[in-house]
Amino acid sequence: QWLLTERHVYEGHEITTQTKLLALEIISEFLHKGYSQASEADRLQLRDAVLKSARMTVVTNVMSPGETRILGKKLATVLEGIVVRDFPQRWQTFTTNIFGRLSAGGLWLDDPSMIQQQQVGVQICLECLKLIAEDCTDSDYNAKIN
Repeated sequence: QWLLTERHVYEGHEITTQTKLLALEIISEFLHKGYSQASEADRLQLRDAVLKSARMTVVTNVMSPGETRILGKKLATVLEGIVVRDFPQRWQTFTTNIFGRLSAGGLWLDDPSMIQQQQVGVQICLECLKLIAEDCTDSDYNAKIN
């Protein structure tokens, strides 16, 4: 739920970025320690929540560019963690879910009037792809994945 709320305010202070980063860090730890025991339904629900959060980050303009960049990098890291565990067996629609147009459910924003947000989506996609490529070529890392 923390990921899917547009803004978090505590006692008048904006804590959206910090809250979402905490939620993503918790998810990241879960990917390393408990994801392999999760049911298919739980895996799908987690994947959908992270994708929705990434889409929200692309289309909303609530945070500063620096905060958006930090959150985008963490989202890319979590998405990469899911991809290396689920693609292609459990996540056959990965490429369309990530690299498709936002209007079709992906992260690529294809509205020329929203150039700043368009760059955020592209950065998340490319960072995710870079991390996947690094991990796919790391034999020590591949030996640890379940």
